[in-house]
Amino acid sequence: FSVSLGHEARIAIVPGVQAFNLVVVHGEFGTGSQITARGAPGTFEKPALPGRNLTLRLQSLNAEQLSIDARGGAGSPG
Repeated sequence: FSVSLGHEARIAIVPGVQAFNLVVVHGEFGTGSQITARGAPGTFEKPALPGRNLTLRLQSLNAEQLSIDARGGAGSPG
């Protein structure tokens, strides 16, 4: 399918155990747009959670820059 992201737009994928697959036949990404799949931060009661396994297939993309943030969650406070 087609994806069009404007200036500073974001696709945010929430943490979870099920993998996330995104297939884009044609994409237009504006300046500063990004895809994020970060993990959840930890607290005193629970540990940080990893981000989802992310599979991304872009067949055709028009963008100055592609930014993908798939870091795990930050640990609990010290």
